[in-house]
Amino acid sequence: MHPIEYDDDGRINYNPDFHFAHGKLWAEEELEYLCKFIDYDGARSMQYSLGKTEKTIRNKINDLRKNGKFWYYKNLNRHW
Repeated sequence: MHPIEYDDDGRINYNPDFHFAHGKLWAEEELEYLCKFIDYDGARSMQYSLGKTEKTIRNKINDLRKNGKFWYYKNLNRHW
C-alpha cells in the first residue's frame, strides 16, 4: 500500500492504489457516468469509482462544459 499524499487544496495526489485509470483515455461510458452523477457524488468520491484523480475529474468536467459536450453525455442513453 502506498502512502496517501495530499496537495495544497486537500486533494489526494496520484496514488496507484486508488487511481488505476490514471493516464488512460476516457471511455464513452466513463464520460456518461461522470456527467450523470457528478452533481450527486462529487469529484472527491468519483475518483475512486473512475480511477482518476479528483483534479483530473474536475478538469474533464470543465472541458466538457466549455466544449458543449456535458449535456450530450448527461443525456446519452436516456430512455425516459
